[in-house]
Amino acid sequence: MKNRKNRHKIICSLIESRRIASQNELASELRRIGIAVTQATLSRDLLALKVIRIADADKGHIYALAGQLTIT
Repeated sequence: MKNRKNRHKIICSLIESRRIASQNELASELRRIGIAVTQATLSRDLLALKVIRIADADKGHIYALAGQLTIT
């Protein structure tokens, strides 16, 4: 199991590189690369990382990192 800092880095990378719409989808991606995480832990991770949900034309809403959004 990866430690929290490494898990956070991987979560950020996944959110930046894929359009992830739910915690279940994110947990599946983490499991696929060998990181088992409970829903409660994932929820705390998303809060700590300040992950937000934004509108997406195809998926309804997807996760995004709040610090990377720019208003145009």
